[in-house]
Amino acid sequence: MRSSVNLMITVFMLLALSLISNIYIVNGSSEDLDKINVKASESYFIGPEYIEKYVYGNASIYVVYLTPKILYVYRNVYLIPDQTHYCYVKLLQDIRERLPPSYIFEQRAEIVRQKLFERGIKVDDIESRDEYINVSSQHVIVVEKRFIYIDLSNKPIEIIVRVVGEVFKDINASIVIYDTRLLRLRMIYDTEKGSLILGYKDRPENRIPGYDKMVNETGTVATRLLTVLENDFKSRGCKIVSSGLFGMSASPIGRGWPTLGHIWLNTTYDKCSDVLKTYVRGVVDVVRKYIPEDVPLLYYLGENMFEAEPAVLIMRNDTTTIISETGGAQEIYKRYDEKMILMIFVISLALVIILIMRTLRSRI
Repeated sequence: MRSSVNLMITVFMLLALSLISNIYIVNGSSEDLDKINVKASESYFIGPEYIEKYVYGNASIYVVYLTPKILYVYRNVYLIPDQTHYCYVKLLQDIRERLPPSYIFEQRAEIVRQKLFERGIKVDDIESRDEYINVSSQHVIVVEKRFIYIDLSNKPIEIIVRVVGEVFKDINASIVIYDTRLLRLRMIYDTEKGSLILGYKDRPENRIPGYDKMVNETGTVATRLLTVLENDFKSRGCKIVSSGLFGMSASPIGRGWPTLGHIWLNTTYDKCSDVLKTYVRGVVDVVRKYIPEDVPLLYYLGENMFEAEPAVLIMRNDTTTIISETGGAQEIYKRYDEKMILMIFVISLALVIILIMRTLRSRI
């Protein structure tokens, strides 16, 4: 009987604590929120997405908004910094793997919506906005439902982070606040005139006529420009580590960003900006013969990039792993034969069993 009473008391206490915590989350003091100091612990330029990370209690809050840093603009083509090469894989993993379960997120996101609305900040209801879901009968914008979507232009980021942080701070999860301006930009590339940068309509197998011609002509001009400008780059201490055209970069939202191209330098943009602008203008002038100028395009720049060593080709036979001369290797590494590994494993297992048996006998 006593145990039953204790159990009931415990259950009621837990329910009371849960109720109190929910009341605190919903009705927390605005004055207390304003006093909380928030500062981004990390920041990244990932193409058009500028990402700031805030640690708030147990939660990691990622604010993803339209990049404020534009290096050069020419004919509605934007040269923007990109740090994808060294931070994006880990960043994407941290965000995607730690998103909260839907049932938890939806309840608390509604609390966030109410609290921000009280402060004059509107959270976009993505699911009810047709322009974010269906561009046409063929094009569909895929959005992650476990993100908080807000048009972040001229919005008080610190206040938004405080409100979101207070609601989610007890959860060990990634909470993403995503700028809807990025959604509107991404939608352009799924329209009729913007899809040429992708090279297809609806799905990859539906190639757009003229895409291959555009790629070939642009590639020819880009190669010629790099050859002509090679000495100009060198005279400024700049070296192009890597360059490419018509790529696709990743995004936390799950939809990739089509890019006009990328160029990686061993130094900073400032050291050779004049030469780089000449190169970009030459490439853009070709592309604009095919893609209308009212379609914004992205050109990525990686700074302070190191030059990779030559690739190492590894060939295996029965007894050794041989590193070919193309990789510049100085030695040949021996490897264990599979039978030898199996023999070592069996002997080790037998020794462990013998030790266990001896221990049991000594106790008996």
